[in-house]
Amino acid sequence: MATQTTAANLKEALGALYHHPDGSVRRQANGWLEKFQQTPEAWQVSDSLLHDPESSNEVHYFCAQTLKKKAQRDYEELPQGVSRSLRDSCITLLLRFGSGSPAVRTQLSLALVALVAQMPAADWDNMGQLQWLAQRFSQEAQQVALPCLLELLVLLPQESNGYPSMWPDQRRRFLQSLLSATADAFNLLVSCMQMAGGAARVQAQVIEAFGAWVRLGAGRAGEKEDGARTLPEPAALAQHPLTLAALAGLESEPTYDAAVDAVSELIRSTRVSDPEAEEVDPAQVPLVGILVSRVMTLLPRFVAASRASADLEGDHGAVDDDETAKGMARLFAEVGEAFVGLISTGAAETTQPVEALLEVAAYPEDNVSFMCFEFWNKLSRSLQRKVLPRVEGGAEAAAAEQARRVAFFKPAFVRLIQSIQGRVRYPDGFDHWRKDQKAEFKRARYMVADTLMDAAQVVGGAECLALLVKPLEKLSLDVSQGQAFEWRAAEAALYCIRSVARAAPPPGDPLLAGLLAMLPTLPAQPQLMYTSCLTIAAYADWFAASATVGNTLGLTPQLLTLLTSSLNEEDAANAAALALKHLCDACAAHLQPFLDGLMQLYTAEMRDGGCASKLDNDDLLQVLQGLCLVVSSLPPDQVAAGATYLIKPVVQQLETLLPAEATPSHGSHGGLVAHVDRLAHVFRYITCPQVTADLLRNLWPLLERALISTCSDERLAERLCRL
Repeated sequence: MATQTTAANLKEALGALYHHPDGSVRRQANGWLEKFQQTPEAWQVSDSLLHDPESSNEVHYFCAQTLKKKAQRDYEELPQGVSRSLRDSCITLLLRFGSGSPAVRTQLSLALVALVAQMPAADWDNMGQLQWLAQRFSQEAQQVALPCLLELLVLLPQESNGYPSMWPDQRRRFLQSLLSATADAFNLLVSCMQMAGGAARVQAQVIEAFGAWVRLGAGRAGEKEDGARTLPEPAALAQHPLTLAALAGLESEPTYDAAVDAVSELIRSTRVSDPEAEEVDPAQVPLVGILVSRVMTLLPRFVAASRASADLEGDHGAVDDDETAKGMARLFAEVGEAFVGLISTGAAETTQPVEALLEVAAYPEDNVSFMCFEFWNKLSRSLQRKVLPRVEGGAEAAAAEQARRVAFFKPAFVRLIQSIQGRVRYPDGFDHWRKDQKAEFKRARYMVADTLMDAAQVVGGAECLALLVKPLEKLSLDVSQGQAFEWRAAEAALYCIRSVARAAPPPGDPLLAGLLAMLPTLPAQPQLMYTSCLTIAAYADWFAASATVGNTLGLTPQLLTLLTSSLNEEDAANAAALALKHLCDACAAHLQPFLDGLMQLYTAEMRDGGCASKLDNDDLLQVLQGLCLVVSSLPPDQVAAGATYLIKPVVQQLETLLPAEATPSHGSHGGLVAHVDRLAHVFRYITCPQVTADLLRNLWPLLERALISTCSDERLAERLCRL
């Protein structure tokens, strides 16, 4: 009777959750349902309602989900012996819903897999879980049982890590039982494939399950663990019916996605433990050969899809769409990443994977193009290795071999730069995008920037810069011919140039010097100013090094003018502050002639305690840090005067805000924190100990008054004590 009441309450709560117009009622119903799923009674009620043909789809799904959660988290609640009957009930329900709701069927399958993972071996009639399930489903009609069995074969290896409720030794036993059953699983899948004939849906399930079992044993091919082989020997796996079916599935739309997953797992299973190994494990050669050759046959399809994606208005017939192209790109990337060590040798047979990944980089859609970036990062790092394996003849021979490899791949990295540099351009309508869309675009720009840096390490700083400035040269030509200035093109080019600053050309490079000289002449567009300032920041060290070999110092007034004007632009102010700090850090001695102007800028920004400035406190601290570095580079007899000038507006604000008498006062003193932080910056970045000691001595009465007056404010007291 209590079970019937609970079942009725459950139906009522689900009705309220899905259909009641009052949000508070829906939240109350949701809370009741969550508590119900934690009760031992949920086992029986859920099982009963699932067997009730009059239950709605909503009830069926919730009860199936409840059984899954209970089996995964609360298996220990089941009385001894009940797990057998619950397993049998789940199988009955799974067969019943086999042709019904896919969502309910998946929840029931997950529940059954959780029971399989935790039931003792004795409950499987001493024949193992997989064999028992195969025998049980063989007693049912094939058209109903086969899809259910295949879904279990997909889920079992995916859930091989067990559940939080399982003890570690129990989890290890379950994993070992699955590893021991790999051969049986393969045989069972072959049987399922033969029974299905040419049914595409079943073929896709078979291939998906095959990929899941390969993933379970990835990296253990041919090895033994407690007497059980995880995967067949590579030579046998290369000719296995399931491998051949997965490779053939790449040609059929219904099986394509499952085939991509399975072939990807096969490729990963051939990886060697050393990511920098320059040869394939001899035992893996048969499998590697058939996988790579088959994947590379997809290149013409991918190129056709790329051309079609770029020409959206044309009639391209039966050309693959972007999602299909993404699958091919994934396979190319898997091949490249698995064998990057071998590819880095520059052997003739490695050119096709490199060409395929260049086509991926050139694909019009970013989410496809970016799939190859990890490969290019690994290849770049491999080409920069100081120690090359298998190179005889000492350091001289190794250096010559490394130079040969870099020269071999340099054209590929040049094409890579040309393919991706335009992807950082701000799209039209960017200002109206949602916040998450803007964040995603910025993440994409970071990815492009990292890959450009990888390419620059191989191509060389000067040649990379020459490639990246071409859009600016074209823009200049267009403007000279009367066309409008396109700030997005200029900003994108500068962003790319900033990204490769760690591979800057030699000091005094005329192309880079000319680029910096151009920055102050660009239109005052906020995002363009922002990137221009960050470009100055990125090349500040180069600018300082060039002072001794070129005439870059003559650019200093123009660059400072750009930074000063950018400090007054809200969207570019923080970049300008950062750039000013880096420029002062790198060129402190060279900026001494401009110190008076910088001091006037600082005084203006600090007017009214910095409240009138467009800079926030962190940005003001960056400006202050830069000025401290320039002041510290002055002759010793001038440092004290400069430091005193820097703290003067700060001291004035403290005098204004603090009470005249040193009497404790309660409450918050948050307005003082920023000024104390500024004092701390002066003490930290003025590098003359005597000057800072004199400053502290002179300021001590003021600091003592501040500490006594604000002793109740722990945050401020902590900052004062740090001084």
